[in-house]
Amino acid sequence: MIYSRKPLISVAVLLFVSICVGKGEMLPFVLPWNDTSENLTNLSGTISKPVGESEWVQVTDDGHFKIGQERIRFYGVNIVAGAAFPPLEKAEKIAQRMARFGLNVARFHHMDNNWGRSIIDYESGSSTHLNLENLDRLDRMLAELKSVGIYSNINLLCSREFKAADGLHPEVEKMDWKASHILAFFDEGARNLQKQFAIDLLTHTNPYTKLRYLDDPAIAFVEINNENGLLHQWHSGGLNTLPEFYETELRVAWNRWLGSQYDSTKTLLDDWGSIDQPLGSNLLADFTEASWNLEQHETARASLKRTSTTATIEVQQISNAGWHVQFSHGNLSSEANQVYTLRFSIRSEEVRSVSLSWMQAHDPWQNLGFSTPIAVNPSWQDFEFTFVPSDNDQNARLTFGNLGAQSGVIEIRNLTLQKGGKIGFLDEGVSLEQSNIPIIRSDSRELPGTMRDWFQFLMGLESEYWRDMKAFIRGLGYPGIIWGTTIMNSTPHLQSGMDAIDSHTYWQHPHFIGEDWSQENWTVGNESMVNDLNGGVIPNLAWQRIAGMPHNVTEYQHSSPNPYGSEGPLFLAAYGSLQDWDGLYLFHYGSADDDWDRGYFNGFFDVDQHPSKLINASLASLLFRRFDIKPAEKVLNIPFSKATNMELALNKGAAWNVADARHLEYPDRIPLIHRVQMDLSESESKRPVDSIEIAAIELPAINETTIQSDTQEITWDHTSPMRSVVSLDTDRAKAVWGYQNGKIWAWPGLHMQFSNTQDDWCTAAVILIEGTSFTELAQGAKGLIVTTGNTENTNMGWKSSERTSVGSNWGASPTLVENISGFVVFEIPAASVKVWSLDERGNRSHRLPVVTHEIGCRIDLGGSLGSIWYEFEITPN
Repeated sequence: MIYSRKPLISVAVLLFVSICVGKGEMLPFVLPWNDTSENLTNLSGTISKPVGESEWVQVTDDGHFKIGQERIRFYGVNIVAGAAFPPLEKAEKIAQRMARFGLNVARFHHMDNNWGRSIIDYESGSSTHLNLENLDRLDRMLAELKSVGIYSNINLLCSREFKAADGLHPEVEKMDWKASHILAFFDEGARNLQKQFAIDLLTHTNPYTKLRYLDDPAIAFVEINNENGLLHQWHSGGLNTLPEFYETELRVAWNRWLGSQYDSTKTLLDDWGSIDQPLGSNLLADFTEASWNLEQHETARASLKRTSTTATIEVQQISNAGWHVQFSHGNLSSEANQVYTLRFSIRSEEVRSVSLSWMQAHDPWQNLGFSTPIAVNPSWQDFEFTFVPSDNDQNARLTFGNLGAQSGVIEIRNLTLQKGGKIGFLDEGVSLEQSNIPIIRSDSRELPGTMRDWFQFLMGLESEYWRDMKAFIRGLGYPGIIWGTTIMNSTPHLQSGMDAIDSHTYWQHPHFIGEDWSQENWTVGNESMVNDLNGGVIPNLAWQRIAGMPHNVTEYQHSSPNPYGSEGPLFLAAYGSLQDWDGLYLFHYGSADDDWDRGYFNGFFDVDQHPSKLINASLASLLFRRFDIKPAEKVLNIPFSKATNMELALNKGAAWNVADARHLEYPDRIPLIHRVQMDLSESESKRPVDSIEIAAIELPAINETTIQSDTQEITWDHTSPMRSVVSLDTDRAKAVWGYQNGKIWAWPGLHMQFSNTQDDWCTAAVILIEGTSFTELAQGAKGLIVTTGNTENTNMGWKSSERTSVGSNWGASPTLVENISGFVVFEIPAASVKVWSLDERGNRSHRLPVVTHEIGCRIDLGGSLGSIWYEFEITPN
């Protein structure tokens, strides 16, 4: 978008004069946890109540949600762990407050945890009994949400800890809780436990609604297994550490499957194409040569000492990602179907994980068929890997990665890479006839034929699990929407049998130093997503869409304490609308410790006590649910066959990206302009009439300044390096977020400018609650102006000047919000306009001066009458 659809009024007339006392003044601003004030900010009236048998959410013929004959979208939040069980007397106010901010769906997540309040009574010694007190609290919460029009999404398996007392083998208690969730893919007892939990919960009658969960249209969605899949767990190494009993069970199933495919060991090995080649010369230069490169990114710092045979890397300073320190050898040739043997010794000062990969040494830096984690300790260890690359590439590299995950010294010596080796043979005494062929570990690299069989076996098990679990839930009598897991943890074809599709992503997810989820040792990147030239996390979500199925993003967040986090809800609504998705959920809302009224945010993902995020979420919800932002006019329909699915999972898959269109290397700018989706139909006749071929797409070059949606409503402007901005131009809403650079935003009916902010960054939105368009303000309108910037708590314990961590010291109440200075100009006489700054309940606090302007009237924001939100009312002329 160019900033005006008609010539600008003289800039001299519109230039802003600062009215702020000091740059970036911070105001105390706490949104009461139980606020139900009746005013213009209360959006509960925009939500329809889900009642009656005819009100079940269903799927339209073209793959969206509907109630009756009306399409519906969902914008909501996750309610996590103990937050799902608030005291009975608080549930009503919590639900009413959620509705007042325009949220119409809640995802109940990690209810089965064993670290706090849980739906499971772990004190019984097993995980098979429901906690009746917490079940009653959940009943009340669900009933109150239903009463105000908020639908619910029930997760059946998130963080349950299975026990030997559940009837499983005692070795289950040796497993990480997440890893144990894959047992049901091949163990009947584990699957039956999941089914029994579904029975116990879904057939339970809620005394407050007098309905069983499975009969209540307000419980519109059921998810089977959060962020999990058999292929996902294999890629992450989860099958490598199966206890003996369960490894044996999986091996028996593997041999049974092989027996259905081959009549003898000989035919099996002939098909696998076993190779025994003599070793060639070392392909690697010694460590003193320029071919070796120590990479340091962001704020990470490391040094390298080397002799011809030994490299010593000392990581002095880490940043927020392990890949920010890497040691690699480039300019290597990768030959598909050629066997390579890699040998080396390695040790480190402290126990740590190092990643090893064979990959492209150029954009897009794709893996070439070999990647594995290595557990390193203070003792020298010898490693040998034999692998066959998945692709040819004339500029490949061998990379030791994840070195930036922790500080310390790593030593590598006697490194050789040779063509040749022995691969694809069975050990003596191992055969198909003996049914003792071992399972394939993720850190071993077998021949393509072996790996193809292994992946077909795993995909068969996984497919049967999803089919069986969905059929079981449906067989209980549940008519609602069922989906399995996120696309990133499974594959498009495996999830295509579900009713809808799900995906998750986070901008600047916390990075943990040492222990995962340490509350003290972590960092969160201090960056705004507007500066990402390729769309930040948005394309990652878009490439996971399946044509003809509702698409949901049930976890999304710009993590705190990132000062730019209030942009998150706007990004999600804008591009979720452009892509025409169906359900969007921020992560997360509520308190697991019953301190709903604490008055400050105290975690990476808090929404309910983060005023800037929550108020922007209310606007974003209205934009999305009201269909204010048009879907993209054209759709890139990506043919995605079962063969493609298999090829990507086999050769490019990873734990959190098993096989979807992200692997196809399409430019990430496409989803910022057009809709994108994977077409699983394999039929030309089923393609939508508005589809376009990749060859017909004209993309702005990486160095061009703007990326504009084909609707011209969303513009991502990169004119100023690292000071980018996004703008939104619709009939009923105008918004900008990012670096303002003194810009004057001018649209027909509305002009605005913002300055004197911290780092020149803010979000600003003007939205009509009543009224049809900014070009028809003379007919009357009511609306809100919302401005957000830096948001932090009182006395936050910043650990460094970079402001990337506060450890466990999140500060105290009240939360402070930046007082954004600026003005808006309506093309309407001043006498018709009234504007008020609003208090923390959205009630009118101070009447703002409205002064006559050359083209209408002007209202100055900020200063002594400043707030985070303002109400305006325009009477008809």
